[in-house]
Amino acid sequence: MATIAVESRSVRDGTGTPPTMIAYSARLYTAGQIFRTGIVLGVVGIVLLVFVVTKIWELFGLV
Repeated sequence: MATIAVESRSVRDGTGTPPTMIAYSARLYTAGQIFRTGIVLGVVGIVLLVFVVTKIWELFGLV
C-alpha cells in the first residue's frame, strides 16, 4: 500500500521516472495531465489492491 502511495505521488508531482521527465521537458504534456493521470492510476491501483488482497486472504483462509 505504501509503495502505491509513494509511486502515485511521484507521478502526480511530475517527479517520476526519467522518461516521464524527458517527455515533460519536451512539452508533450502538461503538469496538469500528469497530475490527473496520477490520481486516476492511484485510485485504480488502490481499488485493485484491496480486491486482490482480499481474494488472496480468502484463498489462505485468513478472512
